[in-house]
Amino acid sequence: MSRGAEATRERLELALVRLQRKDVRISIVSVATEAGVHHTTIHNRHPDLAEKIRALNGKSSRQAKDLKHNQLREALARNRQLREELDAMRADMRNLASENMRMHTELLELRAVANDKTVIPLGRRK
Repeated sequence: MSRGAEATRERLELALVRLQRKDVRISIVSVATEAGVHHTTIHNRHPDLAEKIRALNGKSSRQAKDLKHNQLREALARNRQLREELDAMRADMRNLASENMRMHTELLELRAVANDKTVIPLGRRK
């Protein structure tokens, strides 16, 4: 590490300590501002310090990745469940459509019989 990078690192660490003593919200931007550097310096040149700052806020990149991974897994499981429900509902709909068509055909046949003057209903024979 060059002398300039070492000096910047030391300024950043001291800035972090000062902010911790002030009991203020600590973020990468606030540490960079306190140290007098741009926040991308922390991201690009001192990623371990960035991870340390995130950990102080309970937002380590590992925790964030795990959280997103768990959310994704839950969403995929819910998606699978919804697809299964949809498939079952489609099968029910096909069965109901088939039953509806059968009943419609039967109704047409019964109406035809009821309107036919040559058909004598059972129980009315003379």
